[in-house]
Amino acid sequence: MLNNRRRTAVGIFQLLFATDLNSIIYYKKNVILTTMKNKLYLIDGMSVAFRMYFAMAKSNFVNKNNEPTGAIFGFANMITNLLERLEPQNIAVCFDCREKTFRHNLYSEYKANRTAFPEELGVQLPYIKSFLDLVGISRIEFPGYEADDIIGTYCNQCLLNDWEVYCWTTDKDFYQLLDKGINIIRNSKIREEFEVIDVDSVKKVFGVCADEVIDYLALIGDASDNIPGVKGIGEKTAIPLIEQYKTIENIYQNIDKIDKPRLKQMLLEGKENAYLSKKLLAINKSVPLETSYDKLYRKEVNYAELDAFFAELGLQQLRGRWKGNQLKNIRSETTATLW
Repeated sequence: MLNNRRRTAVGIFQLLFATDLNSIIYYKKNVILTTMKNKLYLIDGMSVAFRMYFAMAKSNFVNKNNEPTGAIFGFANMITNLLERLEPQNIAVCFDCREKTFRHNLYSEYKANRTAFPEELGVQLPYIKSFLDLVGISRIEFPGYEADDIIGTYCNQCLLNDWEVYCWTTDKDFYQLLDKGINIIRNSKIREEFEVIDVDSVKKVFGVCADEVIDYLALIGDASDNIPGVKGIGEKTAIPLIEQYKTIENIYQNIDKIDKPRLKQMLLEGKENAYLSKKLLAINKSVPLETSYDKLYRKEVNYAELDAFFAELGLQQLRGRWKGNQLKNIRSETTATLW
């Protein structure tokens, strides 16, 4: 017991007196690995898939049939990094469905500005999902809702039951979910480390507090999803409004106190869009999911089929990495391998 207390004290001392960002992020990484609370890692599958598709667009990764594999490699590589470094026991990847959502019913122009789904990504998406199945990671989809809503629902369940959640996403809408124990995780600028954004650091990263994010975005809109916001109001105008009034509702309840005529006029003209935008941006935390958050534990890896999967796609680097993992896992049990 004394040794454990000493190690804890040393860890806290090292954090308090860390002189560089690398030390702090390394400490955060170890907190994620060693904290006694149950943890769930949730990944926004389409967000990551699109990011990897565009990041690898010029890589010319193809299989023997000249079919694109760049997005598959990027996605599988990211997941492999996360599994190796953070060793999550509970993890799921959430995807959007093709069906329209309740947001389309609210606003027919929702996401109407988007170009067609990239054909080259479309042919790779089934392989990305197959990879997740082979490495034992749950895939969650629910018609009529987006991945954001699925993740929001799991976050809410975990919050009520004292679990910690780490969401991997590039979507700024997710900042509205952050709370004590609900975090965003992303790659750090420091190689091979992860950065954790918690509820206390949202304002520094994003400009407003977590519980103000949805109202801030409702003012400025979101061009990527064709959410209108209030015409003429951008970040520099929205942040002072949110700092003073906190919510869209409070802004309009105090509209007569706004002494800048032009700003007041823009707000009045954009009132309907402001309220609509807030509804569109709000993540639904009550999706009637069939799988409970505490059932999203990692399953066994199908190493034999995973090897064939990588061989078929010509992804030899990833094939080698997973072969190494397999050898490490079975070394203490047997000298035989599946390779």
